Formats: sequence, C-alpha cells, structure tokens
Amino acid sequence: MFNVVWLKKDLRLHDHVALTTAIENNYPTVVLFILENEWLKQDDFSNRHWRFAYECLIDIGKRLNKTSKILHVLQGDVLAIFNELKLTHGDFNLFSHEETGNNFTYKRDKNIKSFCKKNNIVWREWPQFSVQRGLKNRLNWADEWNKFMSVSQKEVNLNSIIPFQLDLQFREKYKLTHHPKKEIDLQLGGENEALNSWSNFLAFRHKNYSKHISKPNESRESCSRLSPHLTWGSISIRKLIQDIQNIPKPSRALLNFKSRLHWHCHFIQKLESEPRIEFENQNYAYNQIRNQLNKDWLERWKSGQTGIPLVDACMRCVNQTGYLNFRMRAMLISYWTQHLWQPWQPAAIHLAKQFTDYEPGIHYSQVQMQAGTVGYHTIRVYNPIKQALEHDPEAKFIKKWVPELRNLPIDLAISPWKINEMEQLFYSFTLGQNYPKPLTDPEVSGKIASQELHFFQKQELTKREAKKIMSTHVVPKNKKGQS
Repeated sequence: MFNVVWLKKDLRLHDHVALTTAIENNYPTVVLFILENEWLKQDDFSNRHWRFAYECLIDIGKRLNKTSKILHVLQGDVLAIFNELKLTHGDFNLFSHEETGNNFTYKRDKNIKSFCKKNNIVWREWPQFSVQRGLKNRLNWADEWNKFMSVSQKEVNLNSIIPFQLDLQFREKYKLTHHPKKEIDLQLGGENEALNSWSNFLAFRHKNYSKHISKPNESRESCSRLSPHLTWGSISIRKLIQDIQNIPKPSRALLNFKSRLHWHCHFIQKLESEPRIEFENQNYAYNQIRNQLNKDWLERWKSGQTGIPLVDACMRCVNQTGYLNFRMRAMLISYWTQHLWQPWQPAAIHLAKQFTDYEPGIHYSQVQMQAGTVGYHTIRVYNPIKQALEHDPEAKFIKKWVPELRNLPIDLAISPWKINEMEQLFYSFTLGQNYPKPLTDPEVSGKIASQELHFFQKQELTKREAKKIMSTHVVPKNKKGQS
C-alpha cells in the first residue's frame, strides 16, 4: 500500500492538507501532477495557464525532490494513469484538494470517483477554499467561511517523507512532452513568487490599494497581484486571511482587501452550486435576447480595434500581459454585451484564455453579473469615455497601449472621433486610417442597453427566476445587517 498525492490547483507546500495528511499516515508517498491531454484541447485553455502552473511545479519540485524524489510531472489521461498505476504498482490511497473548475474537470472528477469506488481506493479530498459541495442555500455559509479560515496552517515535514518510487517504464510511458512556451510579459508563478508578492504588498504596496484599485495603470502595482497564485494554489487563502487578522490594527486598505477574499469564495461557490452557468444564462429569462453573434465585431473586440480607446487599450494590455484590474475587466464585458448587444459566451472564452488568473467560478459569475443576466443585481452599463476621464484622465494607459493615439492631445486620445479636419492635418492623423472609427456611439448605445436591461429586469419571468437564484446564492444577513 502507498499514498498518491494528486496535485491539481494546490501547487504549494505550506498549508497543504492533502500532502501533510498523506505524509503523517506513514505509508510511502508519491506526489503527481498530471498534464491532461484533454485539458490542452479545451476552449478556455491557454499556454499562459500551463506556463504559470509549470513554474509553480518547478518551485515546489526544487524543495520536494531535494530530500526525496517524490514529485513527478506526468502527461496523459488521469483515469488511464491511475488505472495502470494500480495494475503495475499495487493498491494506493488517493489524496487531493477539491476543485471547482470547468465542465471538463467536473466530469473528470466524477469519473475518478467512480474508478476509486470500483477499485476500493480511498480518495480523501479537502476544500481548497471555503466552498461547500452539495450546498442547497447560503444559510450558514458565512459561519462556515469563518471556520475554514480559522483552521491552523500546517507545514510539510520534508524529513518525515517515506518516498515511493515509480518504475522507470511507467515514468517513460507518461513522460511530460508538452512544455509551455515562454511569454516574457506575464507574471511569474511559484510559491516563492507568491510569498514575495504578499510580503511586499503587506509592507508597502497595499497603502494605495483602495485609492488605485479602479485605475488601469496604478492598480498593477497597488493591487496584491495574488490572483493567479490563488487560482493555482501557490499560496493559500487561509494564510492571507490569518496574516491580516494577526496585524494588531490593520489599515482600511487591508480590510478592504480581506473583504474581497471573502467575495472570492462566494463567487466560486456559485459555480460549485450551479455548474451550468459556465454555458447558460443564469436567469433563463435572458435567453430571449442577444442571440445573434457579429463575428466581425468579435474579432475587432478581441484584437483591440473597436475604435473606443480605453476598451482597446484594456484588451491589448490583457492580451499581452495576462492581467487587468477588476473595473476594466467589467468594462470590457459591459462594452461587448451591452454597447454592442452581443452574447457573453464568446467573450467569456476569449478572456478566460487571456487571464493568467482565470478561475472559472469567479470568471463566469462575474461575466454574467456584468452582462446583466442574473436578474437582481444593479444594472451597470459602463461608459468607457466616463471611465477614461475618471481613471485614466491623462490618457497615459491609453497612449501606452494604443500608440496610434500618442500624438493626440488628451481629450482626442480619449475620444478621437471628435477630431476635426484641421486637427487631423495638424496631428497627421486620419480617423478610419490611423485608428478605426468607433463601432458605436457609447453615449447612445449605453442608453439603449440600459433601457432594454431595465425593461427585462421588470418582467415577471425575470423576477421569478431571480427569486430562485437568490434563494440559492445570496448570503442572508444577520440581525446586525452583516452577511
């Protein structure tokens, strides 16, 4: 008998319940990460996701394999690998963290569960976040979140590991062949990177967190930049919460950050409770609208050629760097679904591939909320001109990512369609040649979208469906008005 620790999106050594438990029960242990060939084929897969995970694996491998070579990165089908592992190496126990992923990982885990049951394999799983399986409502969700975050963190005792050796033939058969490509502008992965980022955020970067959170330029430094590390588990959310709680008088900025960690689990819980929201409108009433896709507009939106400078700057930025702050992400979705009145699904897939921190639960919940397809949230139709004036008033972000506009004054860089003929001659700039004309007038398209969405939100079917959604996903408030 031996133990298999199956790494998924928990790529760290600190506060790793599955690994510490496997080591403590004194059976020989092997740690596996399996790059799944089917994952590489998924619509939402991107090289940048695998690259980040790969860097995390290199980081923990340096420490795990220093004392005992128990970490192996394999490639193939998980079910086939586990089946052959049992046939060639004997009985094993399986340890892992739970994963709330996309439809592919959901089906895979169901198949693994059936395999374990059929073969009398004990599969022990622990929550990665405060996300509960089989949850019918949120009645006690806030209390359970607090309980999860209060559990003591454990360190892996590397010296107590009893290594289990895999046969060379087995390792060669499932040898990793798909290595990620380098992308120089992306954030680096790894537990050390996560801890360093967290350390300097606590020390000084958090001071402007609340002030800069909505600004596309400044947020790149003032935000924690831990989202991809949380996605791939190179740092635990419990550590972040407890570190803040251990500060005698945490600043308002840190308390604001802590509240967003609470929302992190809240949105993942939505997908756990209702997996269909990856594909379908959460509120069925919205199936009646936005069913026609304009493929030309989709390509222009994806490539940052809509003619709306802040929209295009944000898209070009995230396409190249894998990061964009929350408000600008919301604006990209708002412009696509509301101003252009297009279905959210193609946009969700494109952005999933661009975001290094793509977390399905957060991603699809947020996309639908910004698209206005839930039915009870406040309808927000972002005006990209207003957003630019408020959050990029000197057009620095716009001019960095849309260099065609660099020689224009600030007002024209934000709204280039307002340029007159004399200004076009003076700045050697021709609208429609140097930079595209806008797909819509954002003032007009925004008003039309707002009217349509408010109309649908008032319909009986919408309200009836919204009530059902709220009964499942809304955390009830206590007598003090707190969730």
